[in-house]
Amino acid sequence: MTTYDATFFDYVNSGAVRSAERVLPHLLQHWAISSILDVGCGQGAWLSVWKRLGVNDIMGIDGDYVSQTSLLIPPDSFKPADLAHGFTLGRRFDLVQCLEVAEHLPLPSAAILVDSLVEHGDIVLFSAAPKGQGGDHHINEQDYPFWRQQFARHGYIPFDFLRPLLINDDQIELWYRYNPFLYVSAACIAILPAAIARCRVPDGEKLRDLSPWPYRLRKWAVSFLPASVMTKLAKIKESYVSRARRG
Repeated sequence: MTTYDATFFDYVNSGAVRSAERVLPHLLQHWAISSILDVGCGQGAWLSVWKRLGVNDIMGIDGDYVSQTSLLIPPDSFKPADLAHGFTLGRRFDLVQCLEVAEHLPLPSAAILVDSLVEHGDIVLFSAAPKGQGGDHHINEQDYPFWRQQFARHGYIPFDFLRPLLINDDQIELWYRYNPFLYVSAACIAILPAAIARCRVPDGEKLRDLSPWPYRLRKWAVSFLPASVMTKLAKIKESYVSRARRG
């Protein structure tokens, strides 16, 4: 089982908190959210921002390699689970989010993960690394249509609400700008806020890659690298950034 060390979380958390502070107000401006499930929450960086913004019913789920003493959220707001094998919490949430997690799970677990997400809510904020993004233990990078098909099995429809609002905000990590879609159950569409409802991606219309051409060329080049090489490069970057922050 793959685990992630303190250097990984030190690298991830800073960018996650900064990004969440910029992203979440766009949702809360239009939508009264009172409960959140974060799947693959790590140490709870995004949940810590949700809580600071007034959402107190939070729950995070991730592997048991996440130390209780390192959490950025109350320990009773975290449950350990192996996401590759699915999970059931016995309740639903206003919003389920799963951000830059799916690429870390093996391909056979893709459907299992999405099954677990939709079991817990009618609206899922989802992003996953497309091919060539690269990163630590990115063993299943898939382009947007792959995940769209996984959600379509359950009748969930993509809404491209956030990306046009985030695309030029350089305070947000690139992957949180380029990759997030809202997937909504057909039964819930009628009660969506108008600002979100008008961002539905019609059936048959592609989920566009909004990243600039230099980044697309980078993804094309990186997509030829084995996952093991991407992981080694990512760990070098994590170590460098972590040392620079401490310095």
